[in-house]
Order: sequence, then structure tokens, then C-alpha cells
Amino acid sequence: MFIVVERGLLEEVWDRERLKQRLQSLSPMHRIAFAAACAERTLWRYLTWAKQEGKPFGQEMHAIMHDVWAEIDQGSLNIKKLKKAAARCEELVPDPEEETVTHSADNAALAVLYALQCAISGGQVTDALDAAEKSYRSWWNTETLQDDEVIDDRELLQREWNSPQLKKEVDFQVAVLKRLETVDKPRHDLLSGL
Repeated sequence: MFIVVERGLLEEVWDRERLKQRLQSLSPMHRIAFAAACAERTLWRYLTWAKQEGKPFGQEMHAIMHDVWAEIDQGSLNIKKLKKAAARCEELVPDPEEETVTHSADNAALAVLYALQCAISGGQVTDALDAAEKSYRSWWNTETLQDDEVIDDRELLQREWNSPQLKKEVDFQVAVLKRLETVDKPRHDLLSGL
């Protein structure tokens, strides 16, 4: 467990408002693809956690993510199917209060859930932002915090700014946005290699 003193007073590396402005200029399907790309990027955290903990859900979560991309690739959304996947995904999110260690698998699973919510909502900007933030936070938790540590905002912000992995995550999200801004129809294969 960690304690943050004076939280929320300083500017962070990940800028929700700036990202919101970029996402507003994209089509709903492009926003869904952005949310899915962010969720997919951090999915390995969930898969690793499930394997280490002997949980049988890793492949199920992977299949859910695959189904999201299949919906995006075909260009139409089966809302009933997506709602069923979202309900199951919600059941698969590990609770850090009940699990000994999640290694941010909870944030990774929540990123998938928000990507599903983004698809169900027809590409709402807030859902895409939430998926991106959970993806970023899955890195942030492991890059900036130590167990049983008391830390103030200035130290936390310094660690965030100095983390090469967090900078790579922001760069990834920007690269996805740039790629999506150049295509008429988002597809999974257009985002691979980023």
C-alpha cells in the first residue's frame, strides 16, 4: 500500500484535457479503435497476473479483446455481444483489496472494460479517455510507487517525469492518434507495429 500526500496539486505527464481535444476530432469508430489499442497494449499485465496466480481467465480476457477488434475490423458493432463481454470482463477485474498483488492487472482489465464501454456507447470520448488513462495508470503504478511508501506530490511527479516507460506510453498513445487521424476506416492491422 502507498500513501500520497497533497495529491492532485501538480501537472502530470499524462494530459487528459489535451487528449480529450484530440479524441473529439476523431469519428466514433476511431475513438473505439484508440481505446482498444490502449487496452491491448497493457493486456499482457493481466495475462501475466492470471498465469502467475493460477487464474484460468487469461485466455478469456484475451478472447474478449480479440472480439473487440473483430467488431472494429468489420465496421459494425454488435451491442448485445459487447454488453455480454463487458459484463464478463467486469467479473474478471481483480480486486486489489482481495488479491495479494495484482501488478496493475486491475488497471489492465479496466482498460479493456472501458474499451468495451466505448464501443457500447458508440465511441463516447469519456470512455476512450478512461481506457487510455487505465492503460497509462497500469504503467504509472509500477513505475512510481513502492509498497508501504509515504510519498508527496513533488516526489511522485518527479518519478513520473523521469520514467522512460511512462514517456513511452504517452508516445504510444500519440502515435496511435496520429495513425488514426490519417485513415478513413480504423483496423487492427493499421495499429500493429506501434
